[in-house]
Amino acid sequence: MTGNTVPSAFGLAMQELDGIIDVAKRLYGEDWERPAGLGEWTVAELGAHVAEIAWRQAEAFHRYRLATAEAPGPAPIPPDPRDLPERLACSADHLRSAAAHGFDETPAVPLPFAPLPASIAAQVIAIEYGVHRYDLHRAVDDITPLRADVAQLILDQAPVYLLMIGQPAPDGAGYRLRSDTLDMAIVRTDDQWQLAHTRDAVCTITGSDEDLALFIMGRLPHDDARLDRSGPDAHGRFKTLFPGP
Repeated sequence: MTGNTVPSAFGLAMQELDGIIDVAKRLYGEDWERPAGLGEWTVAELGAHVAEIAWRQAEAFHRYRLATAEAPGPAPIPPDPRDLPERLACSADHLRSAAAHGFDETPAVPLPFAPLPASIAAQVIAIEYGVHRYDLHRAVDDITPLRADVAQLILDQAPVYLLMIGQPAPDGAGYRLRSDTLDMAIVRTDDQWQLAHTRDAVCTITGSDEDLALFIMGRLPHDDARLDRSGPDAHGRFKTLFPGP
């Protein structure tokens, strides 16, 4: 993906969602009952979740054209394997139609969790579908890496994202996250998380762009061999302090 324009991010989101649908169409029988690696969810429950969020996010982009700030409500979808590929395709068509008339930055897109500018909203859904496509491939033993464009969006959003979701911690707690394209520090100061100079961080976690993105999203544990760690032994607390998805 070149640049972070709305059409390019939205196009990436559609590619990742279509990738999920392609996998779903190939699943049979017990494939749907495999653990998804997300709590107690099965693959079928992951599929139902994606179908619902894609429909609601599509509705949010349609509502943005009406300049309404009211977010779409829940749209529960039963995790019935017989219907899920069709439900996923229906949600994808609904989302694809939202791009028919182009984009601008006003008004905000009323996504279910927060109103966001169209450029950020498109990136957020690209991340969500990209990470869930990664989840689905892993669940059915079809080892596929996280797409590089998705990893880059995660790292681009990491500074603001981590500040938003950070939980209370003692002053002085801090982490430095390093990859090929990211080198940031976030430190607890005056009862709030703040971006800081990298020398001020206590614990350092280093990996490739993909591995660090997966770590931030909770798909890679802190003690995975693909990550390097230095500093005090508090790396395992990171996802407690920054729980996220």
